[in-house]
Amino acid sequence: MKSKRDQRRSEKVRQRLKKESKSWINQASHRLTDSRKTAASGPQANSGSKKSVMQQAEKHNYFFRIGWRVISFALAIGFAYGIYQLWNSPQFLVSSISINGLQRIDKDEVLEKIDITGQRIFMVNTNTIREILNRTYPELWDIRINLNMPNQVKIKLTERQPMIIWDNGAQSMWIDAEGYLIPARNAQQDLLVIKADSPPAYQLAIEDENSPNETDEEKIQTIIRDKPQIKGEFQQSLFFAFPKKITSGLLTAILQLNAWMPDEKELLYEAVRGVGWEDARGWNVFIGSKLESINDKMLMYETIIRQLDQEGIKPSLVSVEFLHAPYYQVGN
Repeated sequence: MKSKRDQRRSEKVRQRLKKESKSWINQASHRLTDSRKTAASGPQANSGSKKSVMQQAEKHNYFFRIGWRVISFALAIGFAYGIYQLWNSPQFLVSSISINGLQRIDKDEVLEKIDITGQRIFMVNTNTIREILNRTYPELWDIRINLNMPNQVKIKLTERQPMIIWDNGAQSMWIDAEGYLIPARNAQQDLLVIKADSPPAYQLAIEDENSPNETDEEKIQTIIRDKPQIKGEFQQSLFFAFPKKITSGLLTAILQLNAWMPDEKELLYEAVRGVGWEDARGWNVFIGSKLESINDKMLMYETIIRQLDQEGIKPSLVSVEFLHAPYYQVGN
């Protein structure tokens, strides 16, 4: 009985060892097969891995591009909405216009000329306003315009100051200290009056654009042409469309004669005889348009008057325009 048990036990042991041996062989065979498959498919696996990474990167970039497009679109919508609000908001309509510096020009007239009330502040063109003011009011020599958001416009104007009234009967105009001709806007007291037989000789003065580095005082005034008289009907708007100055020699003669005779409120001018005055004794005196020798001319005039007085002659006109050829007239 015991031997049979031992035989059974040994038989079981052999069978178990046989199974374990087969299992070990099968496992080794599987490992060898797997290693060969791995070795054979290695490059393809790496390629697949790289391809997967590229796909993931492309997917990331795609979503990144989509995101920026959405942001750009949102910004465009926001800007468009902002511009729409600015364009339609009454807050940006010009409602306050302040004009300072005017002395003889009417403020309401200026507002009517520039006509910007109710315009959108960002549509107001300061250059256009300046051009209108320069063309309409030639006596303005300094124009400053500031736009203050949201709806305020501030204008500072400086007028030329008249010093001389030029009255030739048909029309009257003013002359400032620099010789610029400007319109006579209204009655002006305490100005030297020139009673003339014609408009003054003047020059069109245009700043030389080829000299941008010069100061205002040094800018070249280009003389276009002399106009000793105005032909045809006088039209103020056309006459003052461009800046005009009386000739420097004529201005100097007037100022010098006025300095010699400060009590005279009126002087005379004739295109042929130049400047002069009306003597209180009843005759006109002319000394020419160039007063380099004004002392000698005054002495010559006094000598002629004494001689005429001795002879009992009362002249109607005395001219010392030329020292070497003075003359007088009697009667009209």
